[in-house]
Amino acid sequence: MHSTSDSVRTPFYTAHRLISDLTCLRESEQRFISSSTTYQLQICTLSSITPEWIAFQTRGISTPFQQLEWISAWLNTYSGKYKIYPFMLVVRSKQRIELLLPLMLEDSMSASRLLCLGHKSNDYNAPLFADAEALAMTDKDAKAIINDVAKYINADCVYIIKQPTKLVGTKNPFAQVNSRPFTSKTYGLDLSDGWPLVYTQARSGRTRQRERNKLNRLRGGQAVQLRSIEDPTERGQLLEQAITWKSAQLDMAGTRNPFREKHIRAHFRMLLEQADKSYCRLYVLEKNGHPLAICLGLIQSKVFNYYFSAYNPNVPSSTSPGRMMMLKLVQLAARAKLKYFDFSLGDEPYKLELCGEGLPMTVSGFALTAKGYLRLKISWLRLSLKHHVKKSEEAMKVVKSMNQLQLFFRSKK
Repeated sequence: MHSTSDSVRTPFYTAHRLISDLTCLRESEQRFISSSTTYQLQICTLSSITPEWIAFQTRGISTPFQQLEWISAWLNTYSGKYKIYPFMLVVRSKQRIELLLPLMLEDSMSASRLLCLGHKSNDYNAPLFADAEALAMTDKDAKAIINDVAKYINADCVYIIKQPTKLVGTKNPFAQVNSRPFTSKTYGLDLSDGWPLVYTQARSGRTRQRERNKLNRLRGGQAVQLRSIEDPTERGQLLEQAITWKSAQLDMAGTRNPFREKHIRAHFRMLLEQADKSYCRLYVLEKNGHPLAICLGLIQSKVFNYYFSAYNPNVPSSTSPGRMMMLKLVQLAARAKLKYFDFSLGDEPYKLELCGEGLPMTVSGFALTAKGYLRLKISWLRLSLKHHVKKSEEAMKVVKSMNQLQLFFRSKK
């Protein structure tokens, strides 16, 4: 990981306008704000705290979505394109930094919402904690900190999604703030026992034999290899291919498709261009130089995050190219002595088969004004509807049919 600020490309987004007084938070500015706790609260731009952030992320407790590379790529892609006002929160105790939290204020439906920076783009929204001692912060203090910040920037409400209830096995205090269950859990495999034991514990003998047969059919008598892509040009080409495949697969399934968003390609492309390859990896499963499946993975604190993958639609689905690539990546991660393989969000059946019970995620929200109450009410209703749809097969079929119909009419325009 980087050790100096010069190793991270600049400039970062520098004109962070706070709605509280409609003035600009200048690039080098750091403001202390009043706190109702014993902690000292400070807001600043990312560029003003880059050296501390780099040092902090190498030893702190966080997820890949609080890494400087991810935040920087997101800011450079999305800032200025939406009504968002990003800033960084620094929480100190006796001059020691306890946590860092990237946040943003968003104008939405005539109300302003305090969100985690990246919001839906991130699989996890959580602070970057200094250590286990910092993570032991009380739920009461966590709520007071978020409330103090929201008041200072004149937010109408707070709405923070995709919060992991635990970090490194310890309760995340911010995930308990006025929280409700998120629509899916997150899943992962502990790799500490090594690949052979992990695989035999996760899969029955019959399932392992079935997967070997699929791999043999995929090979078709030829060599199939998993390769990490290092060449910048090839990385860009394969990323575009993966996004195209993924978008088409989601459309065909009738599920929500964030890969149609025009900025997502730019975000991922910038991430691949700027981030250290020890953090952001692109893998391809190929045969005779032809890609069968592609994966974008994030590696942080000896954890492999399986962020997204896509497979070649021309390869017979009976050979499960995506599943074969995933198993090879788990094997690679275990042999590289990584501690954990994170399949991330989503309640897909294969995750339940491999990992068993997942980790619950939460959504936190509370209103500070009447406008915020109405805006939050809409968010809670949407969340409740999503839970209802997920529990009903008939409702899921209706939603998928509506998505496919909408896609059909969009294609005719």
